[in-house]
This record gives sequence, structure tokens and C-alpha cells, in this order.
Amino acid sequence: MADKEGDERHLIDRARRFDQSALEQIYITYYDAIFRYISARVQRYEDAEDLTHEVFVKMLKSISSFKYRDGGLKAWLFTIAKNTVIDYFRRMQSSEELSVNFRADPKMFEPEEIAMQRLFSEQARLALLELTPEQRQLLILRFGDGLDPSEIAAVMGKSKDAIYALQHRALASLAKIIRKLGVELE
Repeated sequence: MADKEGDERHLIDRARRFDQSALEQIYITYYDAIFRYISARVQRYEDAEDLTHEVFVKMLKSISSFKYRDGGLKAWLFTIAKNTVIDYFRRMQSSEELSVNFRADPKMFEPEEIAMQRLFSEQARLALLELTPEQRQLLILRFGDGLDPSEIAAVMGKSKDAIYALQHRALASLAKIIRKLGVELE
């Protein structure tokens, strides 16, 4: 763990000096995760691409003031992404803070599998929309985007213990909602 943190701190130091290879490494390492995070929240693919690029432009502008905290670089980039999406919805004058979209990759599935994925996605979307925005954000960050509790704590501005408690409540609420929708839990 200490080696990983040390490597990341070294990468950040190089990025602060605008070392091209360090900036490329950050971009390559985090682009897909940030794009998935954003594309799950906005309707149009093109908007997701634009917003993802905006995140990295913001990262470049503020890398010199980055302070290493729990969650590190990944949590910081997800915080920038979260704020970028919120700003996007403000610009769009949307009343919905975060939308939830799930997309099947047509190259990965047969037509029947795509139909089942879309059905599941719609059920999951409806269930998630019944949660509080905070619960929904946590579950998407945890299970959709793969952030660990420390990273989520940094993104959401909460303690790690608060994240564990919120996750427990969110999963319990989600189970009740899914049962209410008539979906069998195994």
C-alpha cells in the first residue's frame, strides 16, 4: 500500500511539472473510469466525451494545488467529475441532479442478451431512483464505478465509517425496493 501511495505521489509530482509522460499515464489510467462515471449520468455519448475531456482540462489547471488525501488521485478526479456533471446539469437547467443510465455493449451480447440487459437496466434504474440521491450516488460509485470506501469518502466528503453506514442502509433500502418491484432475490 505504501509503495502504491509513494508511486502515486511521485507521479503527481511529475505531473505538477507538466511532465508529458506523467500526464499521459494519468489520462490513460483514469480516462475509461471517468468516462463510465459520466456516461452513466448524462444521456448523450457526445456530452459524456466532452465532459470527460473537461475533467482532464480541469485536472491540468489545478494539479499544482492538489493535496494528497485519502483516496488519492482517483478520488480527486472523481470529485472533479462529479462537480463537472453537476455544473453540466446546472447549465442545462435540469432539475434532476444525476440521471442513471446503464448501457449494454452491443458487441458483447446476442440480441436476446441485449434485451435482457436492457430490461435489467431499466429495473435497476427504477430501483435506484427510489433511493435518496446520496444513497444512489454511493451505490453507483461503489458498484458501478468500482471505488473503494476511502475513495468514496473523499468524493462525498464523509468519513469512511459514515460511508460504511450509508452503504449498509442503501443496500437494505434497495433490497426492499427490489422486492416491492417483484424481482426475486437469490
